[in-house]
Amino acid sequence: MTKHTNHIKSKSRLELENELIDLSKQNGKITEFVKIQKIIIGVLAGLLVSGILLISDLVYKNINLNSKIKDTDTELKNKNKEILDLNNTLINNYSIIENLKTDIILKFTKETILTDLAKYDYISEREQKIIYNSVIKYSDLYKINPLILYGILFTESTFKTDIQHAKVNLIIDNKKIQTRAIGLGGVVWEWWSNDLKENNIAQTKSDLFDIDTNINATAYIYTEMFKRAKLKSARTQTESALMRYFGGEYKWYSDRINSKIVQIINDMLLN
Repeated sequence: MTKHTNHIKSKSRLELENELIDLSKQNGKITEFVKIQKIIIGVLAGLLVSGILLISDLVYKNINLNSKIKDTDTELKNKNKEILDLNNTLINNYSIIENLKTDIILKFTKETILTDLAKYDYISEREQKIIYNSVIKYSDLYKINPLILYGILFTESTFKTDIQHAKVNLIIDNKKIQTRAIGLGGVVWEWWSNDLKENNIAQTKSDLFDIDTNINATAYIYTEMFKRAKLKSARTQTESALMRYFGGEYKWYSDRINSKIVQIINDMLLN
């Protein structure tokens, strides 16, 4: 009985020791696992802190960048305003210079016309005044060079106010007619009567013997010729308009007008 009991006790002690050994091993594993967890947590904590610091740094840099962008945008707006102000100043100065140039040229042109008109002793002072005033008035109205209008009048009539030009044969509305151009600008009433009536320039052929009316009609016709397509033989639109004024491909006509303009300018410059 006693031997059997001791055997059981001895066996139980052995088992107990084995269990303790197993528990110790398990405890070691748990400890090792805990250590690993702590390491992982430490690493994660480090990463989290680094991430927070990185985000904070990015936020700070973004704030600074936005601030710099805003400052740069403000600076650009200020520079744009300065450029715009400078551009407006340049435009205003250019406009002043152009107006001054125009005034000087117009003054010179007026003096040139007055000086040249005085050379024709068969034109009375009253007629000279009317011709001069009408040339200036209608060149301004139709926006054409006064010297061109003046050159047309000279070429057509040498300023003979009551001139009736040589007879010309025309076909108007499929009808052949013979007529004469009238006055300073050599206006053909039968060809231009409808336009002149519609624009309240002249109502009858005899109106064209009036100096002011004739110059008005001349300026109107030249302007209409200028609007038409440039002739192939013409070098410029102005030359084309002058050629058309006489009736077509007549380059000698525009050359004669240009020669007159050059002559009166040279006379003015040399005197």
